[in-house]
Amino acid sequence: MKIINFKFFFFFWLTLSPFFLISQVEPTELYANPIIQKIQDTHAHRKYKEAETLADAAMKKFRKENNHKDYCEAIYLKAKVIMHQYRIEESLMWYDSCANYAKAHELNFHYASALLAEGDILNYQNKSDAALVKSQIVNGIKNLPQDIYATNCTNLSTSFLAKGMVDSADYYTLRAFQIDSIYQLKERLGASHRNLARMYARRGKNNKAITLLLKALYYFPEKKQKIYKVNIYGDLSDAFYQIHNLHKAKEYALKYKDSAEEFKLKSARAVALFKLGTIAETEGKYHKAIQYYEEALERFKNSKNKKWWIGTNLGLAKSYMEINQPKQAKLAIEKTRKEVESSDNEKLKLQFAVVNSMYNSKIGNHAQVFQTLKKAEQKAIEQKNLFQQRDIYKTYVACYKATGRMDLAFSNLEKYHQMNDSISQIQQTYLINDLDSKYQKVEQDLKIQKLDADKIAMNQQISRRNITILIGSFFLLFGAAASFIIFNLYKKNKEKKLELFDKNKQLTKALNEKSFLLKEIHHRVKNNLQIVSSLLSLQARNVEDQAALDALKEGQSRVRSMALIHQNLYQDDDLIGVEAKAYIEKLSEGLFHSYKIDHEKIAITSDIENIKLDVNTIIPLGLIINELITNALKYAFEKNEDGNIHLTLKEEKENLVFMIKDNGIGLPSDFSIKNNTSLGYRLIKAFSKKLNAVLDINGTDGTKITLTFAKK
Repeated sequence: MKIINFKFFFFFWLTLSPFFLISQVEPTELYANPIIQKIQDTHAHRKYKEAETLADAAMKKFRKENNHKDYCEAIYLKAKVIMHQYRIEESLMWYDSCANYAKAHELNFHYASALLAEGDILNYQNKSDAALVKSQIVNGIKNLPQDIYATNCTNLSTSFLAKGMVDSADYYTLRAFQIDSIYQLKERLGASHRNLARMYARRGKNNKAITLLLKALYYFPEKKQKIYKVNIYGDLSDAFYQIHNLHKAKEYALKYKDSAEEFKLKSARAVALFKLGTIAETEGKYHKAIQYYEEALERFKNSKNKKWWIGTNLGLAKSYMEINQPKQAKLAIEKTRKEVESSDNEKLKLQFAVVNSMYNSKIGNHAQVFQTLKKAEQKAIEQKNLFQQRDIYKTYVACYKATGRMDLAFSNLEKYHQMNDSISQIQQTYLINDLDSKYQKVEQDLKIQKLDADKIAMNQQISRRNITILIGSFFLLFGAAASFIIFNLYKKNKEKKLELFDKNKQLTKALNEKSFLLKEIHHRVKNNLQIVSSLLSLQARNVEDQAALDALKEGQSRVRSMALIHQNLYQDDDLIGVEAKAYIEKLSEGLFHSYKIDHEKIAITSDIENIKLDVNTIIPLGLIINELITNALKYAFEKNEDGNIHLTLKEEKENLVFMIKDNGIGLPSDFSIKNNTSLGYRLIKAFSKKLNAVLDINGTDGTKITLTFAKK
């Protein structure tokens, strides 16, 4: 009997041993306080009233028990559920209460989380200065999880964008994305992809924005993914509209509307209707556009966001004019006049100017149209808004025709057709390049990656189970001692692999952090150079001597030329080079602005190849170009004389050749750069020497200066 009992016990123990091994291989998950967990689950199911009641009960319980951490968590959740009931001021008060309590009890994580939530609400209320104060406090709290710092960067980006400081906003957007990528913060990667996409959309790089937005859809955790898709659909609709792909813009606008309805997001549904109205209007389906716009206005009635309300009224006015109902159009325009005049949104002001001009054209007030449209045309060109430019030329045609100026009507009709051709060409380019297939491929690749990851995880799980069963079999064959040895060997092998993985991870992290720090350095250098430029500008205001004033202005332009290089470096993914084309165009535009040159009097043209130059080349070259353009603007043309400056930069075998040419008065016959002692030409000679460049100057028939140097 004793022998039977021993065998039973032995085999029973061996049968359970695999499960013992499983518990060693896969650690158990740590759960939050079950009361807190229940509030979170109730909130996740959008039962906000019930979640608020649970939070109140939890606060009483934890306060009585002196459980500071869970009490603070309960306050935070109460503020959150109140916020989702749109009781914004009350929510802000509770977040502030949570921050104060957390600070008093040295709960840094809860303190920072509450400050971030306050900053988010303050940004929503357009109180960006107050939001920046909260972010600065978070920056000063040490030893926080990386996702807190990343979220704070996102808040900083939102605040700076609201203040119109786009460079700083973009910098913090990139910084948040880098932290999320370096530390693989999966909970945030979807949101950071979306924020980065919006940054590229602001820069006009809509194709890159679309790719990032499609990736964002697959980075959100499964439980949260569906609701986060709502806003991404809206962003995708905007991005496709900007590249004039109305079919895809409409597809995502409809998805935006349907998903907003599913989650009962009233404001999102109203915005979706506005987008659909804009697309229908652009397609020339004005009755459909009016239907969408009027439904959107009904939902915008109590909205505090006037941007969408103004845009919807202006779209409605334009659609009414297109179907010859000017009275209805006037009502919609007049509703928005005061709001637009007090707004600082340049896009809305442009839209109002164009729609109002179309109305004045309809009622025969042509003098008012000509006065308004000249400024509006310049703004539309600056904003690269082809649709608005098309409407402007269409309105010009109607006005010139009505006033009998047929030559001008015909020239603007040509411009109108050119603009239509440009829009069609962009749409054709989209089809020719098969970008739709590209985006579908991005979606498919992401799905395949997810399936591969699931497959790998499943195979790993099966492998672990197989190993466990195998070890269990060894237990049966060789007994407890042998299985113990095998398990220890397995454990050591796993530890070595983990150690190797950790080292690789640390190395990757170090490289990424080095890249991150280098960008930070370029950003700070740019800021410092801008401060120097501003100081020179302030100094110039107190100087009356013209020679001194010119010297300060020239010094300022030299500093700006270097600041522009560092700006390009920290904004680019490649930290070792600068795109020459974009840099030279920005530099020349800045000089035209600095010297208040009228583009209609002096034109600048360029033929610059897409070449990326390293810092050691672009800095001396940029300073040389700065001096040459400055000389041309100051001395090449007589007073009130029209002129042209042409720039080229090309690769010729092993060399780079830069040339600047103008059709001005040229140089004196006895001119020699060797004998010229002006600071400008001394700088040109010094930096040419630094580049080992050959300088060729021709002063007949205008001035032509060529710089040839070796490509590095």
